Amino acid sequence: MNLLGTAAAPLLLILSAFFCGLGSQSQGSSAGKPEDEATLIEFREFFEAGSGKLKPSAKLLSLNGRRARLVGFMAQLEQPPNGVFYLCPKPVFADESGGGTADLPVGSVRVIVRSAKEKKIPFIARPLEVTGILEVGPKPEDDGTVSSVRLILDAP
Repeated sequence: MNLLGTAAAPLLLILSAFFCGLGSQSQGSSAGKPEDEATLIEFREFFEAGSGKLKPSAKLLSLNGRRARLVGFMAQLEQPPNGVFYLCPKPVFADESGGGTADLPVGSVRVIVRSAKEKKIPFIARPLEVTGILEVGPKPEDDGTVSSVRLILDAP
């Protein structure tokens, strides 16, 4: 099921080709990872409702270390880190006067693009669907930030 409609299909192919390096180095088929194996989780399902504090939901915690699928918007950062981007529930612009990633909404996901480790990821101003291994829990990053939720993008 394509959540973004057929108009977004070419964008997803371009995005996938850039992130996975398909244009220059195909690494085989993804036959062992059918799309159906990834569990869709929505941003609104990240935290328990009504607890008065941010507590990860049972669904989010159950997906730790498993393949998950998210749909959101790439955060537009003034100085984006190499090899990653942030996926948010709504369009966001984060400038350095706001502390860089401090402007990101709670629950933003750090998407790690292993094939673009030393590259800036170009901003895409449309909804994106990403699939990969979800990691939940605080982790200090090389750029000095601490991420709470990460998605390691699937390889081709």
